[in-house]
Amino acid sequence: MIGTTGWHDEEPAVRDALAGTTVGVLAAPNFAIGVNLFLAIAEQSAHLLVARGFAPWIHEAHHAAKKDAPSGTAVGLRRVVERAGAAVDVSSTRAGHIPGTHT
Repeated sequence: MIGTTGWHDEEPAVRDALAGTTVGVLAAPNFAIGVNLFLAIAEQSAHLLVARGFAPWIHEAHHAAKKDAPSGTAVGLRRVVERAGAAVDVSSTRAGHIPGTHT
């Protein structure tokens, strides 16, 4: 199970290493049920809105100690929205003690 971000450049090597074995990998940007429901809703919404000319964007805010920017959740959100054919700008704020927020 992979629940970390920043490893996607290594995905081909992981696939090659596991080819022909009985080992599987479950990878997700976020394992929270609510986030995964949000991603599904965002993908369906993107198809409807992009077809009508809307231009999606993502901004996320997290505490100053968060290591990755954008977060894996924001990257996953961008990926599902891009499936609708949209280019998606992503911006990030890292400051203070902000709880994770994605808009």
